[in-house]
Amino acid sequence: MTTNQFPMFDFEALLKQFSVPNVDARAIMEAQKKNIEALVAANQKIAESMQKIAQQEQKIVQEAISDWTAAAGKVKGDGDIEAQTALQTEAAIKAVEDGIKHMRNFAELVAKAQIDSMTILNKRMDESIAELRNQVGAASARSAKKTK
Repeated sequence: MTTNQFPMFDFEALLKQFSVPNVDARAIMEAQKKNIEALVAANQKIAESMQKIAQQEQKIVQEAISDWTAAAGKVKGDGDIEAQTALQTEAAIKAVEDGIKHMRNFAELVAKAQIDSMTILNKRMDESIAELRNQVGAASARSAKKTK
């Protein structure tokens, strides 16, 4: 038997108090427990993905600072203005291209997190429907036996 994770509630007493004919309250409580576990698992997937995104953002910022520092080191106050402008333009183009690449990566990470969490929730929803069908079928069978 598992321990009660919510000590302020006595679920056993609650189940006894609200017993309804042809309804398996214990099965309903177990189903709700599974629903909560599925929500926790889905949220865990989202949290893991957000952590990956934060790590990716940190890496991007570090790379951008490094790239801009290197580009600034190449630019000198004296010399050919056209060459300096070309270097600055080249650095700006690279920054824009990198930004687009990073946005695409972020979008893919977010989409994967959504798919993973929805997969967990959809699986639990399918299980819940099957459990409900079984409970209704069992209740119908019990009612049929009582009427005979």
